[in-house]
Amino acid sequence: MHRVYNAQFGHNFTSVIPTNIFGPYDNYDLHDSHVVPGLIHKCYQAKKGCMGFLKAPNNNLEGSKTLFVAGSGKPLRQFIYSRDLAKLMIWSLREYNEVSPIILSVSEKDEVSIKKVAESIMKALEFEGTIRVVIFIILTNPMS
Repeated sequence: MHRVYNAQFGHNFTSVIPTNIFGPYDNYDLHDSHVVPGLIHKCYQAKKGCMGFLKAPNNNLEGSKTLFVAGSGKPLRQFIYSRDLAKLMIWSLREYNEVSPIILSVSEKDEVSIKKVAESIMKALEFEGTIRVVIFIILTNPMS
């Protein structure tokens, strides 16, 4: 569409595609936040001895100062700080003269695992508890 519009009207439009964004004023809700603010909130709760949204059936884990990270922790992701993205958006408006979409992200060699992100957050928050990556199995009733 960008190329067609450019060819027909001579205007240079494109799309900017950012990677995972984090920064000030982010959403820290445990149920619908992005990765980084969600892990920050979970780590904060774990530091206080809370388990967040997990419920321990026998209360044997309550107060154990454990950060639970859903999944295997192995998937690699790219992250960009919101203010860096803002600067790149301004750059793209001023300097990027192509109609092809531009992806604003780090190179693949700079991708980081979810577990590494969690460990970095633990260090930043001076959380000295443990980290456990857990795979949740959600059972649903197909008849409902």
